[in-house]
Amino acid sequence: DYTLVVEDDGTKCTSAVKVLNVADVTVDPVISVTASTDQTNCDPSNPNGTIDVDADGTTAGFTFNWYNGQSTAPADEILPAPGFSITGLAAGIYT
Repeated sequence: DYTLVVEDDGTKCTSAVKVLNVADVTVDPVISVTASTDQTNCDPSNPNGTIDVDADGTTAGFTFNWYNGQSTAPADEILPAPGFSITGLAAGIYT
């Protein structure tokens, strides 16, 4: 809880004490990642893996960025951003 008192700079009069309660709205979402299709094609030039992700059971209100490997460096970002589901993946690591 926080206590708030406002003071007028000119008159130095103060307001009544107001107690404020700030709710915790900083809870991180629970992320779920599913490899919905494994890379099954033996031809590496024709990748067919798929990964889906959601946050707290939904994709609404979230933006998803995908990267090749374990780096989030701009050079590793998969563009255009495919959203919550990414397809055409070869076997590998994606962030």
